[in-house]
Amino acid sequence: MTNKDCNIILPPSLYKYREPDIGKLEYILIQNELWSAKPSTFNDPFDCLPHVDLAGTYEEAKSFIDRRIARLDISLTRAKRRQLARQIEKEGLGSLDPAEGQGAWRQAIDQFGIISFSEDCTNILMWSHYAKNHTGVCLEFGTELAPTNLVAPVLYQENRPTFRPLDPDRTNLAERLLLKKASIWSYEREWRHIRIAEGNGRTSFPPSVLKTIILGAAATDSFEADVRKLLARRSSRIPIRRVRFDAKEFRLHIE
Repeated sequence: MTNKDCNIILPPSLYKYREPDIGKLEYILIQNELWSAKPSTFNDPFDCLPHVDLAGTYEEAKSFIDRRIARLDISLTRAKRRQLARQIEKEGLGSLDPAEGQGAWRQAIDQFGIISFSEDCTNILMWSHYAKNHTGVCLEFGTELAPTNLVAPVLYQENRPTFRPLDPDRTNLAERLLLKKASIWSYEREWRHIRIAEGNGRTSFPPSVLKTIILGAAATDSFEADVRKLLARRSSRIPIRRVRFDAKEFRLHIE
């Protein structure tokens, strides 16, 4: 998925919060790889899981049947196709194919991979949730090269998106359904790189894309020492910065 067709203006940097796990940080800092995750592993149970509406019109049902039999390379008489279309119109697609629905959708999208980033490196909740109570790190990535230049922003909204299998319009379907989250998550200011054909697993990035390592305000000295040992193995130098808690306000500062 690209953002070039949507005229999206990328922020100069995107950030990824990580727990203080040296083993997992090693494949990022040394092997220059990020994890492209299955949607079913996300902490939001509604993430990438739209309401699946199995209803449709007679014409939509007939078109769906025609597409299905063409893909499966089977033959049905015109009378049988009309009969099935009328059944779907009256009772919904589930009456014809019980495999359709939420389970089928989840199984399908778990073949995809998603890498998540945030615009914000000083969000208190993000440090708490994704960097183990401010003891981990936040990694700064530039957006000039792939995969961070192939991202799109998440849209936060009140209404859950709907997927209609009978809808013939498949334009930007992944973006319409995989870039929508409940508005309560808007503080994350998330951007996503969606890998449809490539799937999930480790994803390489150019070493120059990683710009800065930001240590959490509660990161231990021993963890910082381990991070510095990892960085010493890199061919290019990366600066280390640290968060500090504001003395008077509910704010974080980057030193």
